[in-house]
Amino acid sequence: MKQTLICKWFDRALELKEGERLYIPCLNKSDQASKRVLIYKQRVAYSSIDPDIELRIGILKEKIDEKLYVVLEKRNLLNEGFVIEVNGSRKNVILNTLQSENSLLRKVLLMYMDKIELTEIIETLTDYTPAEIK
Repeated sequence: MKQTLICKWFDRALELKEGERLYIPCLNKSDQASKRVLIYKQRVAYSSIDPDIELRIGILKEKIDEKLYVVLEKRNLLNEGFVIEVNGSRKNVILNTLQSENSLLRKVLLMYMDKIELTEIIETLTDYTPAEIK
């Protein structure tokens, strides 16, 4: 039961906007510690599909007015930078990540995580052109 709630809390944290925090109340320090461990395990499970998840979701503990919380923070992952070339010119670099909402790979991985049958995933892929699948 507790693991199911942790999954739901973690899924809700993924929906946060960058910079937002989700506060999960805890009964005592032991409850706070066990929830943090379960959330860490959940994050590790997600990281097998999206390695950036460990950088994107921070797991903190906080005490507010004598009440304990586990805090999930959506962090800003910057995927833009630049290279200064030998001649001094600047060239912008944008990294592709799984964060793209329309990423085919992201969709397939999410379907896999949701335990959707392979045949159904393949049927879904028929909506894409061969170029999009590559």
